[in-house]
Parts: sequence; C-alpha cells; structure tokens
Amino acid sequence: MEGSLKYGKKGDIMQKVKVLVVDDNKRIVSLLKDVLSRDEQMQVVGTAGDGEEAIKMITFLKPDVVLLDLIMPKIDGLGVMERLNHLSLEKKPKIIVVSAISQESVTENAFSLGAAYYILKPFDNEMVINRIKHTRVKKDRNFAKVQKVNAYESKKEYMERNLETDVTN
Repeated sequence: MEGSLKYGKKGDIMQKVKVLVVDDNKRIVSLLKDVLSRDEQMQVVGTAGDGEEAIKMITFLKPDVVLLDLIMPKIDGLGVMERLNHLSLEKKPKIIVVSAISQESVTENAFSLGAAYYILKPFDNEMVINRIKHTRVKKDRNFAKVQKVNAYESKKEYMERNLETDVTN
C-alpha cells in the first residue's frame, strides 16, 4: 500500500498501523478518521457501518487494529468479536471497543471476547491514538513512545477503577 511505510530512528522500515473504524454513526467515523489521519504512524484502511460489513473488511483488509462500536445494525460489536474468534484468520486484529455503554457486564463480556481496550464515548482523541500505539508497542518495543493518559484502560485497570467507583459511591 502506498504510503504505509515509515523509517525509524535507525533507518529501519516500519509499517504504519493499519486501522479499521467500525461504527454506524457517520459523525464518529469521520472524527476518528480525521484524528488518525493526523498521526504519521496510523493508516485508516477502511470503515464499516455494521457488523456484517466489519467482518468482511477484517477478513479482506487484515487490519492491525479495529476500533469497534458495540451497538450497530445487523451484527453488534460483541457478535463481531464472537465471529472473529471462530474464524481461522492468519492474523487476528487487536480490538479496541469504543462505545457509550458502560455496563460492567458488557465490558466484562467484551474483554472475555478478546478486547484489548474499552474506551467510553465521548473519548479523548489522544487517548485513542495512544491505545492504538500501545497495542503495537506490546509487539514491537521500538514502534512508538506512548504518552500516559488516564482513562478506561486494560481489563485489569478497568476492573480496579470500577471497583473503586463502586466502593466510593
């Protein structure tokens, strides 16, 4: 793909992170595309407005990361994750759920189905970028310096924050 390579500090060729944005809200899709296109390490390879389209695009485009809404037509985000777990994909993408649903049972279900992160809408643009980079940093320590942002993080961090909220309320 044209423009998908980047040179690291030592002249090593590094691939951009290929991101698929899946949300039925066109405004959110447009916002995420704009935010990601400003980062030289990201490449939006496609968008999907429902779960069926998302599965087809994941199979065809082979993104590194999928930003996935949960409430969508045809197949919801959890259904997409369930189906991906049953497909024999060469390389499964990292799933970052981006949703307005904050129910504990739903977030736990998303993590149990393989979500790397769960980000609540409305979201901080930098946090989304950092979460995407962080999925890559786990695989390639030299990929990018990730800025620290406090928000809804990994399952462990989410559970700790949620427990703290339950105790203090």
